[in-house]
Amino acid sequence: MNSLYIVAAILGVPLVAYTVLAGDSDGDLGGDVDGEGPFAFLSLILLGFTLAFFGVGGLVYGALGLAEPWRALLALVTGATAGTIQSALFRLLRRSSASSDVADAELVGRRAQVVVPITAAGRGSVRFEVRGQRVQLTAEASSAETMTEPIEHGSSVVIVEIHRGVAIVARLDPELG
Repeated sequence: MNSLYIVAAILGVPLVAYTVLAGDSDGDLGGDVDGEGPFAFLSLILLGFTLAFFGVGGLVYGALGLAEPWRALLALVTGATAGTIQSALFRLLRRSSASSDVADAELVGRRAQVVVPITAAGRGSVRFEVRGQRVQLTAEASSAETMTEPIEHGSSVVIVEIHRGVAIVARLDPELG
């Protein structure tokens, strides 16, 4: 039975270390972190905490001289409890954390100024203010934009869409800008 505890510790401790150090606290394994789907409770960090505490707990209880049926049961309870507590705490933190992120929909229709020229063959960059903070995004011209000339530095544009973090922009009529 010792080998089971060792394998669980060898698998669990690095998973916990990875998820804590990499900040991947919601690495889901087939479930939705928001609590939807049949496997919503499964995540790398839940698996890691459960395996790590089961394995290390089993080894510690063995070193303390606990007999095997009780040792396995206590290790199982320790792993399940650690995983459950971790999962509940992270779910609570996700629900209660305030986000400073701006929703993409909030950016559509916003005026921006080109800071790196946008060419037909590539991307540039735009800058604008949101909630009193200056934001700069990678930008490209919308497909409806006729690109005979690049959109030059300092030009005014309007954000028509956000696609994978890139602002899709169109020239703003100089009379409006």
